Amino acid sequence: MEKLMINEVLERYNEEICIFLYLKKVVKDIKDGKTNLTVYLTDASGEIPGKVWSDFYKPDFEKLEERIVKVKGQIELFRGSPQIKVINMRGAKDNEFNCNDFSPSVGNLDELMETIFSFIKIVKKPHIKALLERFFKNPKFLKVFKKCQGGTTIHHALRGGLALHTATVLKSSMRFIDTYESMGGRLHNTFDRDIVIAGAILHDIGKVKEYRSFPINKRTVEGIMQGHLSLGYGMVYSAIRDIEKEGITFPKEDELKLLHTILTHHGELDDVIKPVSTGHVLKPSCVEAVIVSRADEMDSRVNAFESAIISDSSDDKLTRYNYFMKTYIYKN
Repeated sequence: MEKLMINEVLERYNEEICIFLYLKKVVKDIKDGKTNLTVYLTDASGEIPGKVWSDFYKPDFEKLEERIVKVKGQIELFRGSPQIKVINMRGAKDNEFNCNDFSPSVGNLDELMETIFSFIKIVKKPHIKALLERFFKNPKFLKVFKKCQGGTTIHHALRGGLALHTATVLKSSMRFIDTYESMGGRLHNTFDRDIVIAGAILHDIGKVKEYRSFPINKRTVEGIMQGHLSLGYGMVYSAIRDIEKEGITFPKEDELKLLHTILTHHGELDDVIKPVSTGHVLKPSCVEAVIVSRADEMDSRVNAFESAIISDSSDDKLTRYNYFMKTYIYKN
């Protein structure tokens, strides 16, 4: 079968096509005794609705939950917008599709991971390095981390988005330290670079448990009920206990500052662009936590602005009102 993406079929009006798409939702409608379905279909290139009219309706279609499906249908226009008149639909087999076709992804994942690894290498404190390596030398963890999104809708909502966000927060945090120290006249004696590196790398680690992987792109029950701050705290706390069992001493002060950095990285701006349910726990109370918190907020907001601009299809100079950031965004 010819491999097609949504953006490739939009001009093929009145043509019958077969295409693999991700089925997000099925809505049932019964009118005049006839059953019709509206299905919402997507891939990495876009989204398109599908209509299953009574002539083609099958009860099995309603049983299809969120998953990749093979759709046979005809491209048609409805009020000027394309949709698929679905003739047949079934669940796709595992060997029939590539997951990358159904979710946007970063294009430089290997480079991003190398950035993270390069900072782990320069960590001086052996207990901090052992902690980071416990995660990032674990193939099972790495596989999940590299696929994980940085958010479901607002920012870094793509495969590898967590790696992109983590690497950016890491580099921004360290550049701030370099800039600040180069200016002189600092009142604070010193920054703990190892805590900043570890805090930046681990601040969003709980997202590997908070989100279901693409193409589903939703929060888990665990993620909804606990949030990635609490989940990340638990993961790092447990890892510290594990390395201590192996005979590596982890000073209490370093544990306190690192766990505090994870818990407070949403800072005071949690309700601006982050869902309240992810949990604002505490305000940063040490300089390392402040640095990571502000680097996180800056990267999240800039990426959220870019995403809002890209997704706004109007010709206006400002986007529609953005309820997450509570403002209109200038597009030029």
